[in-house]
Amino acid sequence: MMDQLNAGGHQSAFPVNTAGKQDLELVELFARTKTESGRTMLSLIDERPMLLVFLRHFGSPTTRETLADVAKARPALDQRGVRPVFVHLATPERARPIFEKYHLGDVERVSDPAAAIYQAPVFHLLKTTVVPEFFAGSELILTAQRALWRYGIGPAGKQDATQLPGVFFIKGRRITKAFRHKGLADRPDYVRFGV
Repeated sequence: MMDQLNAGGHQSAFPVNTAGKQDLELVELFARTKTESGRTMLSLIDERPMLLVFLRHFGSPTTRETLADVAKARPALDQRGVRPVFVHLATPERARPIFEKYHLGDVERVSDPAAAIYQAPVFHLLKTTVVPEFFAGSELILTAQRALWRYGIGPAGKQDATQLPGVFFIKGRRITKAFRHKGLADRPDYVRFGV
């Protein structure tokens, strides 16, 4: 396991599955999980490597920042043959215009309002208490400088505001890299992720 600094300045672990075998828990989950287009996640990972991006709620400025970052990284990801796929907490109807706004209307995405995929043990995504996390000194400053002023803030609605996001690089039916956000200011480099 190696530690790397993300753009938010935190140490983040990137566990690597060195066994070279498929992850059976991931395969079982992806065999029964369908995207909004009706395809199974398993069929997608069998076609090409995947950058799986879990989002926070759509009222979060960090969600909008993530969408903008992935949209900018998309040409580099396409060049490497990596498919970005998003998991979000909203309904497809709520998500569609937001993805279109960031020129990601054609990407595969999974609507997970019950957060069942977020809570799957294979991903180990964290939760946070909203107020202490957001108003912690360095978190507030980093988030405000980067995302809040640029993207604004909105209500979480029925989406879980305590759910932190994550990013996973999946190749050969296994997770080869993982970035689990520990705070709101964490920001991975999507272009280099999985390289």
